[in-house]
Amino acid sequence: MLGLKDFKIIVRDLGLLLMLVGLTMSVPIVLSLIYPDSYGTFDDFAIIGALMVAIGAACYFSIGDSGEMSLKHAIALMVLFWPLAGLFSAIPLYTYGVAPTFLDAYFEGLSGWTTTGLTTIGVNADSFPHSINMWRGMLQYMGGLGVILISIVVLAQARTGSESISLVASEFAPGERIRPGIWSTAKILVTLFLSFLFICSLILLIAGMDLFDSIFYAMTGLGTGGFSAYSDSIAHFDSGIIEIATVIVMIIGSTNFAIHLTILSGNYREILRNIETRTFIVFVTLFTTIGAIWLWSATSTSSGAALFDSFYHIVSGMTTTGWTIVPNGDMPAAFPAFFIFLITLCMIMGGNSVSTAGGIRQVRIALMIKSIWWHIRRTLSPRTVVFPRSYHHIVKKTVTDSRMMDIYMFVSIYLLTLLISTLVLMAHGYNLDNSYFESASALTSGGMSFGITSTAAEDGVKIMLMIDMWVGRIEIIPVLMFFASFSRRFK
Repeated sequence: MLGLKDFKIIVRDLGLLLMLVGLTMSVPIVLSLIYPDSYGTFDDFAIIGALMVAIGAACYFSIGDSGEMSLKHAIALMVLFWPLAGLFSAIPLYTYGVAPTFLDAYFEGLSGWTTTGLTTIGVNADSFPHSINMWRGMLQYMGGLGVILISIVVLAQARTGSESISLVASEFAPGERIRPGIWSTAKILVTLFLSFLFICSLILLIAGMDLFDSIFYAMTGLGTGGFSAYSDSIAHFDSGIIEIATVIVMIIGSTNFAIHLTILSGNYREILRNIETRTFIVFVTLFTTIGAIWLWSATSTSSGAALFDSFYHIVSGMTTTGWTIVPNGDMPAAFPAFFIFLITLCMIMGGNSVSTAGGIRQVRIALMIKSIWWHIRRTLSPRTVVFPRSYHHIVKKTVTDSRMMDIYMFVSIYLLTLLISTLVLMAHGYNLDNSYFESASALTSGGMSFGITSTAAEDGVKIMLMIDMWVGRIEIIPVLMFFASFSRRFK
């Protein structure tokens, strides 16, 4: 059960994170001095940035060294950070006036930090000041880096000395650590993420975006968040080269960072050997082919356009980025229902583990498929025959019954959460198709919308989608463990 000493540890570390986030507001502050349309945002960012630094410093320095972090503290930090960061990050959006209500501003802040991309105010993004749009992009970039650092580095620290692999950090087990040592790992991850920001910005700049847009879309693409500086997403640019460039950015952001480093170290064979990259390639190829055939046969789209439209939206769905080359609200009219079902399925499957993507994740999908074959093989083999259940993920691994049970439990809870959210939206008067798609988009951090997410949506709908974004980003189990920690039975 959490006690006073535990709360001190949690508050201390939350204070440190708040200070860091407050300091990042210096970027939109500088932009407010550069771009004429952003002059009026200086006070909004300066005041809230200083407030966050002051509150964070008070929490961190007043508590001091209150003890070592354990698993329950790390879980609490994961659960509380995103709602808290989203809350403070929303204040400039509300005080400046781009959000009509604080709930809309909070929705935007939480959507940014969870790298979801659903937005109630994005329809007006074209008229936002540069500093506001850059802040929106930064939220998704920091949120993407945060989910990797907190869920891996913090939990790895909490798990020191333990041979068990908790579900919340199962994709980055001790044998997979990029480098020995927590701070060394964090430094490498941050360096790699910053390097990718430079590379992806350069790719988009060469493709035809201006400097501001190239940095903005590099941040939202690497975070697989999908915020746009324009109301019609990537369709605004009407450029095939830019669309191809954004596909590259989405794939980089949704690829396991351990795989990135393995490839950068010279082991190029990992691309085709790794269970996650192989699964991703197979399903993108399969769904793109099916989707293209369906679009070509069910609409007046040419075969070439159908193939590219299918490829782009399948990748966008599978990486849970949510960018589209048609306006989000127009998707029901632009695509047949079966193709939208494929996109929904891709969002639920999600990208790689240890990446900024959401969803169930490719490694879990692959192991569930493999488990079917393993079960059939074991059933048909003599009882005396023992065969290994292994797969390649950076290194060769063996799957235990306990690990498979964890995966099936997670998927069951994940789908149950999706069902509950769908029913809540239906209770507000939306039909099944729209409710299911919007709930899946929020829970998987997919970010595509059928138009339900807007300032006109009921508060209950916004709150339900915010809960989806929150629990989906930290993969549900930590939330259950956090509330269980208030029980006397939790030690």
